[in-house]
Amino acid sequence: MDTPFKTAELTVCALCAYAAQLDIGIEQLNFLRGPRPLNGQDLSFLKDRFRGNRTYLPFSYFTGATPDNNYTPTEPFSVTVTSDAHSYDEQGYARLYIGSGGADSPAP
Repeated sequence: MDTPFKTAELTVCALCAYAAQLDIGIEQLNFLRGPRPLNGQDLSFLKDRFRGNRTYLPFSYFTGATPDNNYTPTEPFSVTVTSDAHSYDEQGYARLYIGSGGADSPAP
């Protein structure tokens, strides 16, 4: 990926794939992570977040998706990714934020 913003956007798509078909989603997330594939703790975290048929969660990050419309995004699909003054404090990493129709503030 040529920007951290594009990687963040594609991560939302990979999480949607994870919700639909676990192994495909893991493969996509590992690709986006580069030389640092998901470890056991990462996989356990994901499994916990999707527990109880919460497959709608990654769709909440698409523009227009809200609890009121059952997290159905508007088309064309888009994701809003932002940064702040501290997003690039750690060399080699970027802490970006993605807005969600299910939250009051963007998630890191």
